[in-house]
Formats: sequence, structure tokens, C-alpha cells
Amino acid sequence: MPAVGDCYSTPVNRPTGPARSISVLFLVLACVYFTPACDTANSTPGGDASREAADLPDVAGRTVAVSAVVHVVRVVDGDTIVVDEPVHGTDVVRFIGVDAPEISHPTYGEQPHGRQAEEFTASRLAVGSEVALEFDVEKTDRYGRLLAYVWLLDGGTLFNELLLRQGHAQVATFPPNVEYRDRFLDAQREARDANRGLWRLPEEQLCQQTDRGNGIGGGCG
Repeated sequence: MPAVGDCYSTPVNRPTGPARSISVLFLVLACVYFTPACDTANSTPGGDASREAADLPDVAGRTVAVSAVVHVVRVVDGDTIVVDEPVHGTDVVRFIGVDAPEISHPTYGEQPHGRQAEEFTASRLAVGSEVALEFDVEKTDRYGRLLAYVWLLDGGTLFNELLLRQGHAQVATFPPNVEYRDRFLDAQREARDANRGLWRLPEEQLCQQTDRGNGIGGGCG
């Protein structure tokens, strides 16, 4: 009998004629009845992502039950990516709880530090890289984008938090999606105190950021 997951391994001395036909039939039946790796049990209705992640320990030692593991296809900007398989009907993922400066917005245009934020995200979430997604109460936003906490598969880095800690975004939490609000505020405070990223911008550029109640943005008067 072939080993599990090796449905097509063949002996060196291959049988011929009727004996070969019987052998092939036996291998097919073995795959169908005994080898899960040969079936399509991993597919899900509607074309949604099927790769489910096991529990993931984060940097604080708590266990995070992520819902899906996907591959990055494209970085849209600092806080938005496109993934290879749809989840809850969409393949566009918007990071929960953070707001990176815009690079192309109908109202704000390109904001200061927008390109730097995009480049940082692209450097850590390179095309083809695998990430785990954790959801909060709401799964999508009003634009139909998937709302997610994005975890790197490196032992527990929450990328949303990393973006804030490095100063490439500001906190933007919207109830009921507030699972990591306190952690995010701590990360933002650290970046601001250290003048990292956008926090080192002069006032005439900070005022161009989106107003998220963090003491910046809202227009330059």
C-alpha cells in the first residue's frame, strides 16, 4: 500500500499487462478510501480561503485563534493589502485599528509619509508572503473590504501594532472592533515619544494627516 500523501509512488520494477492494471486500480482505490491528501476536503464553498491556521501565540504569551492563512498578492498602501484567496467574499484586507497616511485619496490626495508607510508594509509583507488573519466583531467595512488583524508567521508579530510602533500609522479604532485598542495606543505613544516615522514630521505636514483624534490632522487652517 502506498504511503499516506504519496498516491503516485511506483515500484522500480513496474508490472505490465493485467498485473499493471490491477496495481493502478489498487493505488486509485487506496487514494480514495485511505489517503485524505488525495481528496478535496480542504475546499470551501464560494471560493473562500480554505487554509485555516492553528492557534498562534503572540508576543505577550496569549493564544490567538486566527481564522485563515493567506498569501499577499499586492500592497495597496500602508494599511491595505490584496490576498490570493477571498475571505468573507473579498480579497482586499484593511488592517483594523490603524490608519496610514494616504497615497491616493479623492479627498486627501497624497499625504506626507504616505509613500514611506507603503514601502514599509511592502518590505514586511512582500508579495507571496504568508500571513494569518484574525477578525474582530465586524468582518467587513462599508467599502466591502475585509477587516483583519494581520499576524506574521514568525512567532507572533501583530503587523497592525508594528506599523504603529514604527510610526507608519496612527491609531484609528472604531467600535465594536477594539480588541487591541490599548496595545495600539501604547505602540503609538512609544513611536511618538521617539519621533519615529510620521511623528517626526513638522507641524505643517502633521496637520495634513487624517484627523483620528490623536492631536494631528484635520486640515492646516
